[in-house]
Amino acid sequence: MKLLLSDEHVFYNSFEKDGLKIVSMPQLIIDLMNEGGVCVEAAELLIKRTVKNV
Repeated sequence: MKLLLSDEHVFYNSFEKDGLKIVSMPQLIIDLMNEGGVCVEAAELLIKRTVKNV
């Protein structure tokens, strides 16, 4: 997986923990979908898990 730090707005609703920026779940899902391949499957699993917890 790659980490893109070029756009500050990518980290919408993010927070810092131990010096690392953590993105929101919706942002992570979008980034995984955009990456394609096996990342789409990971995004779909996160969506199912998120919907289940609503």
